Amino acid sequence: MTAFEELNEEKKNKIIDAGITVFGKYDYKRASVSLVANEAGISKSMIFHYFGSKRGLYEYLMEYSFQTFVSTYVEGGMTQVSDFFDRFMMFSRMQLEVMSKHRFMFDFILNFYIERDTEVLDYVMSTIEKSKKLGFQMTLVDVDRHKFKENIKIEDVAKIIQWLIDGYMNQVKMQPYFDLIAIDNELKSTIMLLQSNFYKPDYL
Repeated sequence: MTAFEELNEEKKNKIIDAGITVFGKYDYKRASVSLVANEAGISKSMIFHYFGSKRGLYEYLMEYSFQTFVSTYVEGGMTQVSDFFDRFMMFSRMQLEVMSKHRFMFDFILNFYIERDTEVLDYVMSTIEKSKKLGFQMTLVDVDRHKFKENIKIEDVAKIIQWLIDGYMNQVKMQPYFDLIAIDNELKSTIMLLQSNFYKPDYL
């Protein structure tokens, strides 16, 4: 067990949130260890003690974010739902659940996907490839494709819905208060509208 893992949960979460916030606001080059330390209320030397380097911290935060989503999806039983739109509705609810705990995690992940700093590029590209495989499995594997109208490509519909969810989440995360019921209802209305356009009448 590393020195960081030996910390109590409150201290660990404070450092994790600090790192996610800083890397969510800035690209890798500008997100300094000093900024993370100041955000966490600890010394810069302690960051190096816990993670070894700036890259070590960056990799830890990305793995933490990745595993947070994986565990949320698995525990939520998303892949056990065969209806395409029901699965995406579950997906959006799980995103909200994660966001309620870590408001800047989505910013961090978005920055990660466009990061091209040579110090971390190899890690970024390998992680992106891993996440793409997971994303495909979580959203498209074993869904009921026969419910869709003829000539509708389910992969294109998935992209449209993900763009909508990402855009909506981007607005939501800036709000000081989460009204989860209102957010859930609005997302459900939007997804049902898409469902009525893409599903055969027999499945509406």
